[in-house]
Amino acid sequence: MNKENILSKKLNSSSHWKSPKVNKKQIEKWKEQTSSEKRGLHIKSLSDNNIIDSSSPFDKSDSSHSFFKDDNSNSQEQFIQQLIKKIEFYEGYLTKSQLQEGEKYLKQSTYKNYNRTKSVYDSEQGTPISLREYTNLKKENKSLQERLNAALKTNDELMDSLNNAEALNSKLKEDFLVVKKEKDELVDDISNLNDVVNLLVERENWIPPEELEEKIEEALLAAQVKDPIIEDNVHNESLKNNSKMDTSNDSLNTLISTSSSQSNKVKITTSTVTEYEEMINDLKKQIENLTIALNEKNEALEKKETETKELYDEIKEYHEVFDSLKEREDWVSPEEVEEIRGELYDAIVQKGFIETELQEKKELIEQLKKSLLS
Repeated sequence: MNKENILSKKLNSSSHWKSPKVNKKQIEKWKEQTSSEKRGLHIKSLSDNNIIDSSSPFDKSDSSHSFFKDDNSNSQEQFIQQLIKKIEFYEGYLTKSQLQEGEKYLKQSTYKNYNRTKSVYDSEQGTPISLREYTNLKKENKSLQERLNAALKTNDELMDSLNNAEALNSKLKEDFLVVKKEKDELVDDISNLNDVVNLLVERENWIPPEELEEKIEEALLAAQVKDPIIEDNVHNESLKNNSKMDTSNDSLNTLISTSSSQSNKVKITTSTVTEYEEMINDLKKQIENLTIALNEKNEALEKKETETKELYDEIKEYHEVFDSLKEREDWVSPEEVEEIRGELYDAIVQKGFIETELQEKKELIEQLKKSLLS
């Protein structure tokens, strides 16, 4: 059998415990004292072999105050029963009726947490809680801590995903600006090429490609027709009049020089046309290449815009999930998380105080039992 069962049997077998008399003035004085003063008085009273300190709200005329001065006891058994009652009172193992009867006095007992406003060991009336209630609170506290850790982990994962999405969004924006800059450069290059073509068109010796081809064909045909006519005339004149040979020769030379000059003009015109054609073909190729590059950039830009839109939609979904998490009953905000951590820390510190105090009282009880047995 454990200690609680033994004490409960002892208490039930004894006579009904009566509430001690109360000194109202002493109660007011007790309320004004700080927890440190109460603790000091309590230690002083323990040093005098008296469980109840000098500032207790109970009347000192009550015979239940002293453990060692109760010489009027009829027998050792009665003395032990009274001692067990007092031990139960200060250990917090009172029955329900005794707790209700001594409720307003227990608020000022040594179980009150020192300089603490919140205590998991204090009930709504300020009385010590039972071991079962403490165990339930501990389990509930552990469950809340696990839920809090899970919520924090989920929150961290969502924040990491959101940060990654924002980083990807920033990168896409930078890529979009680079593509846009390249597109502007291509547009400027095409504009410059158009300006060059316009300048060539505005020149005085500019000949459109169609007209240039027609003139070249006409010049070639004229050169081919004139050569046989000149040869026939020279032959006829030489047969008719030999005296006119020199003149014919001069005329022939003149015609030959004229035909050669026309041939040179045709060659010059052909070379110029070839240069223009090459220049125009180069410009066309450049324009085609620029157009292809521009189309590729436009496709890449559209692809980036699509990816950006999808990313924005994904970020929107993250925000919706985050908002839905906020609306859940088990959602814990960062501020509440900090408050819960503070309360947990206070509970842990308070538990240390209570355990230390209980250990001291247990040691004192053991000493008292040893002294009684001796």
